[in-house]
Amino acid sequence: MTNGEKILQFSSSQAGKFERRDLLRWIGEQYPSSSQASIDITLRRLIKQGILSRTKNGEYRTGADNKVKYSVKLSDEISGLYHSLKELYPYTKFCIWNANAVSPLMHHVPSLDVIILETERIAMEPVFNDINNLSTRRVLLKPTEKNYLLYASGNSCVIVKPLISESPLIDIDGINTPSLEKILVGHLQTSVA
Repeated sequence: MTNGEKILQFSSSQAGKFERRDLLRWIGEQYPSSSQASIDITLRRLIKQGILSRTKNGEYRTGADNKVKYSVKLSDEISGLYHSLKELYPYTKFCIWNANAVSPLMHHVPSLDVIILETERIAMEPVFNDINNLSTRRVLLKPTEKNYLLYASGNSCVIVKPLISESPLIDIDGINTPSLEKILVGHLQTSVA
């Protein structure tokens, strides 16, 4: 039996989640000739292959590859708007996405056709003015909840707001979009403030 088979056998006996120290103890009892170094090498190989994932230091689980990964599908409108703005502001950082990208992850949420464009604070007003010329949508600059409800609710619009520089972004075909973590943390910060 290979080390990989031993590890997977132990993992299945632990319902797919186990700690390294328990694995080493079990292998030492069942297969005394196995070395700790070879088990560690096999653990790293199984992680690299996606068969195992590390949940925290010394803790592993199987089947991590089966999780659905968050990804954004970018429309031609978003792509065109992003590239037009990058031509006008080549040194400015942008993040763009459509709020309906999170609809598949939630239940009972109306479809929102809102493009959210985040940019550096210093560039917000000039970008806002240029988007008014580039887009047929209503454009709002850092709206409050009340302003959004009054002027954009139920309509297709673009919201320009400040980009938090430490936020994790995903590059999709050369376009910066937010990671799921950024969307969730940004929403929590907005709703708490």
